[in-house]
Amino acid sequence: MHTYLDMYTGVYVDGLRVERHGPKGRYTAVGEGRRTIRLQDQFVVARLLDPNLSIMIEAYPGNWNNPPQYDDFIPQMMFMLKEGSMIIMNSEGSKKELLDDITDGGRSASPG
Repeated sequence: MHTYLDMYTGVYVDGLRVERHGPKGRYTAVGEGRRTIRLQDQFVVARLLDPNLSIMIEAYPGNWNNPPQYDDFIPQMMFMLKEGSMIIMNSEGSKKELLDDITDGGRSASPG
């Protein structure tokens, strides 16, 4: 946390898939993208809101949806955030269990 001493640590979190060109990697899976089936790698990225700086990137195996990725990613990221930080995710991050994980760490959570 000392790295972000003078920074606001609100983050935008999103899962993304990147099309794979070349040999299949450890986390590569077949998935749908742009209405076609193709090889892709999956990541979840946490980006500071200001400045626009990625602070955590995690690769995930297979063709997962965001909710199980968020279940794994958010608790790992929480220790990097200061009290009062905001986490912005799409609606797939509003699952009750995930919000409970955030509040169990002494934080408040509200979907929406």
